[in-house]
Amino acid sequence: MQYESDTPRKPLWMLVLLGLGIYIAPYIFAWFTLRPGYPRWYTIVSFTYAAFLVVSVSLFVYSAGYRSPPTIDNGSSEIRGKIELPSYLRG
Repeated sequence: MQYESDTPRKPLWMLVLLGLGIYIAPYIFAWFTLRPGYPRWYTIVSFTYAAFLVVSVSLFVYSAGYRSPPTIDNGSSEIRGKIELPSYLRG
């Protein structure tokens, strides 16, 4: 026997917009599927997709090896050299 809830189903356009949000930012929009009115399969698919992205991004970062960005340090805070104005601004 299928359990029928008293909550009405969401319209198709809401499901499509939520699906687009889940595709773009699943960490945020997947939580909206826990509200009443959304199909259970929609919740399962959205959280599975979010978990897949977490695992794939973490594997990518782990396999690439995190390296801090290079910094440029010449050991001096002075500006060396003379800055001259162009001839048309010298007056």
